[in-house]
Amino acid sequence: MKQLIRKLVRSIEAKDRLLVIAVIFLIIAAGAIYSFHLGDNLRYQDEIEYRILAQNLFSKHSYTLDGVHPTLFHPPGYPLFLSPFVKFGAGIPILRFLNFIALAASVFLIYSIAKAISSKIAGVIGAILVICYPVLFYTAGTLYPQTIGAFCLLLILYILLKAQDSIRPFILIGLLSGSLLLMIPGMAICLAILTLWIIYSKRRNSIKVLAAMYIAACLVVAPWTTRNYIVYRSFVPFSANFGMTLLYGNSENTTPNTGANTDISSYLQYTKGLNDVEKDKYLKSKAFEFILKHKKRTIKMYFLKLLNHFNYRNNLATAKETSKAKDMLMLITWGPLILLFLLRIFCLTVFKPARFETLLLILYFAYALFYAIFVTRVRYRLPLDFLLLIIVAIFLSNVINGFARDSK
Repeated sequence: MKQLIRKLVRSIEAKDRLLVIAVIFLIIAAGAIYSFHLGDNLRYQDEIEYRILAQNLFSKHSYTLDGVHPTLFHPPGYPLFLSPFVKFGAGIPILRFLNFIALAASVFLIYSIAKAISSKIAGVIGAILVICYPVLFYTAGTLYPQTIGAFCLLLILYILLKAQDSIRPFILIGLLSGSLLLMIPGMAICLAILTLWIIYSKRRNSIKVLAAMYIAACLVVAPWTTRNYIVYRSFVPFSANFGMTLLYGNSENTTPNTGANTDISSYLQYTKGLNDVEKDKYLKSKAFEFILKHKKRTIKMYFLKLLNHFNYRNNLATAKETSKAKDMLMLITWGPLILLFLLRIFCLTVFKPARFETLLLILYFAYALFYAIFVTRVRYRLPLDFLLLIIVAIFLSNVINGFARDSK
């Protein structure tokens, strides 16, 4: 049995790239079939709005939902990404398929990062884990920014992993970071962690590379921020949904798993006639008011939401997309992953993490701690679950390689 395991390890190492290519091909092929199977059907309201925003960007040259009034409720990154494809006639299946291309590219990045940190075995396991976690495939089949955002995050980490003291890679990291923030503003916590990591790494020219990184990021974000100031006479760097999201997670009707289904209608009735910025300011003030008046409940709810961040299911507003079969599939695929992740945490002294693996662990937990301030949902967590797959893959490869060595 032990001899068989060693032969299997050597065989996988000899064919690692072929196996990863097979996984990539499988995702692209299945993604194409799934995209066209779904057709023009958009299952969630946010999908519909993202597509409308993308259409209006090129047809009306304005970021608007109704074709008349400008908006900044949704961050612009994902509609900006979709807009050129919409302009050249791409239908919903093609727009959806773009996510599967990003998912396939993410597989290669997972393989490359895990391989660089640990071994070929880790890289192959990481690639295979993607197809063993079908919620990633399901999410790629929606017009949501999470899949593209995950690809950007992985590409940033890969460049950082390979970067030396040259400034050029950090310019690219900055450009990608700015694009990522315009898609998923909550990724700001990741950028903050990466900044501290670069400083901690004691790079000889850390000030220069950070300056280059932030200048590049600002060049991406600045046009959007400038537009917001011109239109609303207010400084809004990303989007104006902070107040609503904060109130969803901090109000009298908040529960750990209600998320965006939390009833805040008693607050929204006072926002009629307000523009996005005014509405955001009002809801933000009410959220902070609630937090200050109910400190104990807020603290308790924070930790319950933090626990819910690792949940396998959420209560969805779109009821038809919820089923016991989907919940069961999520449970039997997410359950083993989170258990292996926890086992890896318990074994930190046995398998000491490499420096870059430590960064992945910090990013994963920091993201959870940050989002628990607002609302926690499976969809919001998914971009960081790609990092969890890398961590689990490295852990499993360490166990396998350790077993193979001990059995000689």
